Amino acid sequence: MNLDVLLQTYANDPRCFKIKSCQAELVEAGLHQKSISYMKIAHNYFVYIVECNDKSYYTGVANDLDRRIWEHNNDDTISYTSKKRPVVLKYFQRFQDINAAIAFEKQIKGWTRKKKEALFEENWTEIKRLAKSKGYNPPSTSSG
Repeated sequence: MNLDVLLQTYANDPRCFKIKSCQAELVEAGLHQKSISYMKIAHNYFVYIVECNDKSYYTGVANDLDRRIWEHNNDDTISYTSKKRPVVLKYFQRFQDINAAIAFEKQIKGWTRKKKEALFEENWTEIKRLAKSKGYNPPSTSSG
């Protein structure tokens, strides 16, 4: 596979959110270690939702999702999730713009549990229905 095609594939694949997991394949394709380090600091931000052991959900934003999930489960820092371990990743969405990621995180934090669960299932019809049931009516696109 052409190196440029390989890099583009990994850069745009939201499932490959940790370049280290792809590192062996990238090195095998001829990418220099320094270039891999540069890719790791590329603009990737993740809005994520974890389920805690008490069945509550925690929503956050991070630039290294693997590290952040590890911190939720292992870090000594006192936080919302520190007494609710283990946490399990339920959902994530990759963003290249931190402002868009933060805006989406804030939006999700205002959602009901049912709406978050519809998001896990990518059930857009249910998300829309739940938005309407909470009193949200999108602006009309008709001229009348």
